[in-house]
Amino acid sequence: MKKIIPFFLFIPLVLISIYFGFTQLKSTPKNKNPRVSSLSPTEIPQISSTTQTVTPTIAAALSSQINLLISSPISGAEVDSTSISVMGTTGKNVNVIVNEQEITSNTDGTFKATVLLDEGENYISIVAYDELGNSAEREIMVMRTVSGL
Repeated sequence: MKKIIPFFLFIPLVLISIYFGFTQLKSTPKNKNPRVSSLSPTEIPQISSTTQTVTPTIAAALSSQINLLISSPISGAEVDSTSISVMGTTGKNVNVIVNEQEITSNTDGTFKATVLLDEGENYISIVAYDELGNSAEREIMVMRTVSGL
């Protein structure tokens, strides 16, 4: 008889749980997504006729990059002159800084700057940037040797 009592206590708990489970299912709305409203078949939503234009300025700024190619001199070149011409290609009318000397590239994207060289290793920094904030940077090393007499 002691084994039957726990079984009889278990059945009312199950029945109560089932009852409250069904009543909660009936009271909860079927649509739980707050962005989707439930309309009756007679309700017609009003649609606004205003259109909004999105400009692709941000996408263009994120996707465009500046190309910067240095055609002369080649990094590691050895020269015996006191100056050297740095030449390269980038976008048209892009600002270029060659060792703190600011220039603007031509309409075909080419640029040229003259850099004075010290004896030994000379590091030349070239930075190109545009008005959108895009930039590219290169560094080359040129060795100036002094020829002995």
